Amino acid sequence: MSNLPIEPYLIELIQRLETDEIPLIVAGGLGIYLKRRWVDEQRQANIWKPLFDTIPDARATDDIDAFLQIEVFFQPRRADFRQALRELGYAPHTHYLIFTKPLPNSSERAVSEGFHHGLLD
Repeated sequence: MSNLPIEPYLIELIQRLETDEIPLIVAGGLGIYLKRRWVDEQRQANIWKPLFDTIPDARATDDIDAFLQIEVFFQPRRADFRQALRELGYAPHTHYLIFTKPLPNSSERAVSEGFHHGLLD
């Protein structure tokens, strides 16, 4: 499996959030895709054998869905989180937990990130 076009944005986000010690759990299609890729790499290297011989294909969407610890939604952590996103060029989009970043050389395409907390609404 090759790297996805969205991966540099994920890496950039993780590296920036690590400076403020804000953990991120990747979810959604991208999370499943990355986990499947890891399992396949482990299997090919004979490091780990999955329970099933066939691993279902996974596809990633063009956004980053992630879970955050609930403490990030309260001050002062929320301010740190929002500042990190601003520094990376993201702006709120439709809801304060969805952010977008325009792609270079494109006025129509953007990276989208949705953040979720572990509690049900």
